[in-house]
Amino acid sequence: MPVRQHAKSLEQALGQGKDADMQVQSLLAAMAAAGSEIAILTHKNEDAPVAAVLDAASASLPAELLRVLNRDNLDEAEAILARLSGTLPADQFAALRQRLDSFDLRGAEAVARTLAAGPASIEETKVSIEAVCQ
Repeated sequence: MPVRQHAKSLEQALGQGKDADMQVQSLLAAMAAAGSEIAILTHKNEDAPVAAVLDAASASLPAELLRVLNRDNLDEAEAILARLSGTLPADQFAALRQRLDSFDLRGAEAVARTLAAGPASIEETKVSIEAVCQ
């Protein structure tokens, strides 16, 4: 769910005088996830590109994670994420962790798709964003 939908949900809960703790937490998680996505797309973590971190044994894990998420299998996704721990840059791992913790499997798929495509895809996305921003 996009940040704006979480914000709208929070606004509605507050307007109705309901306990909005869940909406606040969801909004914070969505904002953090958006920040992680921006960091991934803009290469804020240049020191640890995916290709440099994933070794041959773990290089197939993002694609495997994507398949598992596509089947909505949270248990298997957690197991794969545990195997990815320490092999991904911290911001990318945090983006996956946060999405799984909030049961946002489609959001986790988006991150896994970027990781599975590899650094060339990330660079193409960056170039596309730069072209739009000019």
